[in-house]
Amino acid sequence: MSVEQNGGKGAGLEWLAENIDLGFDVPQFDEIGIEHFEPILKQHLIGRMVSALTMSEHSVNRLPHEFDNIIQELAIKYNGKPSMVRSNSHLEDRDHSFAGIYDSVFVGNVTEDNLRDAFLRVYQSTFSDKARKYRESHGLSEDQMGIIIQRFVKPEWSGVMYTSNPTYPNDLSIEFVRGKNTVVEGRGRSHIVDFDKESGEKVFESENFPYSDEVFDVERLSNVGRRLEERVGPSDVEFVVRNNRIYLVQKRQITDLHYPEDVEIPDYEDGQFVGETNVIRGGGRVTLPIVKVGSISKLTQAIRPLIGIDDDYVLEEWQRYFEEIRNKDEQFKEGYVLVLPTFDETVIQQYGRDPLFGIDYDTSHDGLTPHKKAIITTERNFLSSHVMTVARERGIHYAGFNESQELFEDLQTGDIISMYFQGRKALIFREKREPKFVRDVYPDISFKLQHDEDYISFETTGWVDNSNLYGEDFVKMLNQQTEGKWRFEPFGGVMGGRIVDDKGRGIVMSIGAKYGRWHHITIAPEQVAEAYVENQVPQDELRGIMDKYREHLIG
Repeated sequence: MSVEQNGGKGAGLEWLAENIDLGFDVPQFDEIGIEHFEPILKQHLIGRMVSALTMSEHSVNRLPHEFDNIIQELAIKYNGKPSMVRSNSHLEDRDHSFAGIYDSVFVGNVTEDNLRDAFLRVYQSTFSDKARKYRESHGLSEDQMGIIIQRFVKPEWSGVMYTSNPTYPNDLSIEFVRGKNTVVEGRGRSHIVDFDKESGEKVFESENFPYSDEVFDVERLSNVGRRLEERVGPSDVEFVVRNNRIYLVQKRQITDLHYPEDVEIPDYEDGQFVGETNVIRGGGRVTLPIVKVGSISKLTQAIRPLIGIDDDYVLEEWQRYFEEIRNKDEQFKEGYVLVLPTFDETVIQQYGRDPLFGIDYDTSHDGLTPHKKAIITTERNFLSSHVMTVARERGIHYAGFNESQELFEDLQTGDIISMYFQGRKALIFREKREPKFVRDVYPDISFKLQHDEDYISFETTGWVDNSNLYGEDFVKMLNQQTEGKWRFEPFGGVMGGRIVDDKGRGIVMSIGAKYGRWHHITIAPEQVAEAYVENQVPQDELRGIMDKYREHLIG
C-alpha cells in the first residue's frame, strides 16, 4: 500500500525511521492501515440509522471481529511496554494538521482488552462533533482512520521542534517542558529557544529558560533538526529526551511558512506602547479592537467558598462567564484581538458537555470566539499547542507574553490596538480614539444616585465591558460643558482613574463592580483625591461639576 493510501501520521514516522542516521531514535511502532476502517464505518452508519429509528443515541461501541487477530498479535508484541495508541487518518498531517482533533490514548499496561478500548476511542473520535466541524471548516470530505501503536518513552524532557519557524523561516524553533509533553496541550510552563539556521547561533531564549546544567543538549537537537530539514523539508516534530537520547515520535510537514514583511511603525507617544515579544505567529500589521477575557480558574477560585452554600449562584456565574464571551464575540463580529491569560486554560470545553451547567452550546475556543482575528496571551505563551496550530491554519495572528498581565491591565474590551510583526518580534501599541458617551455604546444603561453630599456616587443598572468608558463619558461631558480641556488617565491594575485638565488640576473617579451585574461610580471627596492628584479642583468648582454630572447621568 502506498503512503498516500495510508495515514499521514504513519507516513511521517516512516520518514523518520528511514533517517535515524542523523542522530536520533524512533520508538518501536506499528501501523494498522485505513483498509481496516470499512467495518468501523459500516457499524457507525448502522448506529446512525438505529439512532434515527429509535430516537436514542447509538454509536460505535465495540470493535468488529475483523480486529481479533490484530489485537492478539499486538498485545503479545507490546506486552509489558507502556504504549501510545494514536490516530493515523488519511487526511491527517498532510495539508491540514488535525492537531488535537482526533484522540491519542496512553495504555500503561498493554492487554487485549486495554488495546480494544484504546482502538475504539481513536476510531470513535473520527465521528466526533469536533472532527466534523474541523473538516467542514476546511472543506474536507469524510476521513478514513488508521491506527498507530507506538512504544511510550517516559520523558525527562519533551516538546515540539519547528525546523523552520513558520513566521520567521530562517530560524529553527524549539519549545519544551520538563517531563510529559504538555506543550501540545497548552498547559504547564514551556521554554522556547530559537536558532539561526545558517549560523547555528542561538538568537532567542525565553526568560524562564532553565540553567544550562539542568537542561538537555538543546543545541544538539537543533543540529538534528537542521540536517533533517535538508532531507525531508520544513517539519514540525514532536520529541522526547531520556538518558541523553533524542527520540522523535511524530513529524508533519510545515505547509504554511510566511516570510517577514517590511512593516513601517508610525510615531507613537510613549504612553501608547504596550509591549513586545518574540513569541509570535503572523505578519504585517493588525489594527483591531480587543475583547478581553478573564480566567475561569480565577473566577472559580473567587466563588469556591460558595460551593455547597449557594450552588445556584455558582452555576449562574459560570454560565454568565461563557455568555459574556459569546456576547462580546457578537458585538465585535467584524473582527477583534482576543486578549486572555492563556489560550487553553480560559475556555474549558467540558462545561458545554455536562447538562448540570445548563450550557447547550460549544464552549471550545472556536465555538465561543469564531470572529477573532488575532490572539494575545498575557500570562503564558505557547507556540506549539494543538489549539495554536489549528489557529495558525486559519490565519489567526498570535503574540504571546509570559507573566506580563500588568502590561495589559488598563486595556479593556473595545480599546483599539495595533500589532506590528517586525522581524522576529511583535510590538503592541494602543491607538488613540475620541472619547465616547456611555449611552452611545450602551443605549439601555441607566444610573441610580447613591450619594450626593461631599461626594457623588451612582450605581448602574447594567454592565459595561470597558469601565474606562465611564471616564471617557465624564471627560466628554466636561469638554462640552466647561472651558477646560480634560483627559482621562486610567489607573493601572484597578478600575477608575484621574480626570485631568490642561492646567494640571485633577479629579478622581473610583469604580467598583459586581462582575457582570453593575458598576459603582464615585467622584471622590477631597480627602481621598489628595492621595492621587497633587493639584485638586477647588471644592466650589468641583461641586458645580458634580451637579453637571448628576444632570448628565440621571437628568
